[in-house]
Amino acid sequence: MSNMIVLSDRPVSEIMSTEVVSVNENEPIEELVWKFQYYRYAGFPVLNDKRELVGIVRDSDILKLFVMTRPDSILAEKASDVMRVPPQTISPQATAQEAVEKMFDANVRLLAVVEKKEILGVISREDLVCGLFTREKGGEWPGE
Repeated sequence: MSNMIVLSDRPVSEIMSTEVVSVNENEPIEELVWKFQYYRYAGFPVLNDKRELVGIVRDSDILKLFVMTRPDSILAEKASDVMRVPPQTISPQATAQEAVEKMFDANVRLLAVVEKKEILGVISREDLVCGLFTREKGGEWPGE
């Protein structure tokens, strides 16, 4: 760890993913499953027809639905039936440390980054792991 620097005060805006893949609240579960398979994300922001953030749907929400109902009845459901409300959000000015704490307090792997009701991006645990640590100048990562 001697070659690493921890950047816990780094703002979320520097770490977040800005190319947000979202789903509509009326999107069928079949489409959600396809998006989870294609993108391999832990969750998606759910937007209404006005493009306002109304929830977050997680991969665990889909799995929970599968366990609680007959598998062949899943296709009749839509995103709004399984999304988490209210969505867990964070400001782009918040620090990486605050994002980590909020994720663990809320037991989520994804936060929507919101400012003035507009979704600017998302931040995942993976984003934080990649954004919190850097090498010292001239330092090497193990295996290099």
